[in-house]
Amino acid sequence: MKPFRYLVPIVMFVLVAAVFSGCQPPTVATTAADLRDRFEAADADSDGQLTLAEAQAANANLTEANFNTIDTNADGFLTLAELEAAIEAGG
Repeated sequence: MKPFRYLVPIVMFVLVAAVFSGCQPPTVATTAADLRDRFEAADADSDGQLTLAEAQAANANLTEANFNTIDTNADGFLTLAELEAAIEAGG
């Protein structure tokens, strides 16, 4: 499994959101801030981590296999640090 397979849906989600909101394409700084904001919005119970259900509610294209790839410590949750590391590794 290629470690960056999950990156395409995440990047596409951010770019599509930028287009539909009338924004310019995101820069690295705005993408990081946007990722943090989207993470916090998806974190329904505000516990600092996303369950598979929370992550899929925010991005319907996210598969369980991709979730598990990003979940590097295999605890069943995604943290913002895991998402940032996954994006950095894929880019």
